[in-house]
Amino acid sequence: MQRKRTTIIILAVIFAALLIVVFAINQYNGNRYRWYENYDSKSKQPYGLLFIKKMIEGYAEKQYIYNDKKPIFTLLDTKKFPSNTSFIHIGEAVYQGEKDVQALLNFVNVGNTVLFVTNSSPYSLLEKLYKDECLDEILLASINNTKSEFSFLHDTLNVNSNNNVKKFSFNKKFIDRDEPYTWHYLEPEIFCTENKAITPIGYIHNGGVNFYRIQYGKGYFYFHTYPLAFTNYQLA
Repeated sequence: MQRKRTTIIILAVIFAALLIVVFAINQYNGNRYRWYENYDSKSKQPYGLLFIKKMIEGYAEKQYIYNDKKPIFTLLDTKKFPSNTSFIHIGEAVYQGEKDVQALLNFVNVGNTVLFVTNSSPYSLLEKLYKDECLDEILLASINNTKSEFSFLHDTLNVNSNNNVKKFSFNKKFIDRDEPYTWHYLEPEIFCTENKAITPIGYIHNGGVNFYRIQYGKGYFYFHTYPLAFTNYQLA
């Protein structure tokens, strides 16, 4: 009986020591930084959005509204905003009900701008915007790689001082190593000659488009498929 009790005590001490070692390792590595995508505009973590939030605040000269709770349709009232106002959403995805879609359409129609930077397309909205002369709907393709490069199509943005195509490189990091990541894009076939509604703005190394624009009324909807590119780690 005494031997059994001694064994239990020894095992408990060993287990407690292991916990201390694991805790110490996590404190050293970890968890000072959390290497997952949270897209939190108040987060200083690698994949938070505090850096871009501060950039927008500086650019807007304090004329901005930060929203993380209100539904889109309760926020976007065209009577409250002058023309040339921008609505920006960066994250994994965006939820849009019927009222939200209509509020976005009304907002852009009078001359405002909406930018969605998400890993998945806001299909409810795109159904209202996209004319399917080429394909039935806008579907995102993907490529799995540790790194992705993209460039702009506009002449003033895609050439560097040496007249070479300017490439912006992004990778998915976890502590000290690169991890495979799923990068989303649109197939070039969507941008057919017959379809004037959708305009490509940026593309990735395999020819797919990761940044595009659709005009609606007096304003524009912009869509970017790389939210990871707007996080603290990538911009700092």
